[in-house]
Amino acid sequence: MFIKLHGVISNEKIVINVRFIEVMQEISKDSKKYASYYQAGARSLIRVNGKTIPIKETITQVENRMKALGGAPDEG
Repeated sequence: MFIKLHGVISNEKIVINVRFIEVMQEISKDSKKYASYYQAGARSLIRVNGKTIPIKETITQVENRMKALGGAPDEG
């Protein structure tokens, strides 16, 4: 299953196979990435195949898109 997300770098659209998403993390003010990514428009970070990608969506938005496509993120 693929979902389309909005990247921060060059405002690109990213189509990702959800099977390859390793980690999703929302950016908070306490995060080390806050200064560089959040101020650039990122709300979350995802890791795909060992590479971190800043995205504009929150984790809740990503989960809702997955549910709308008929899949749910793995729990646990």
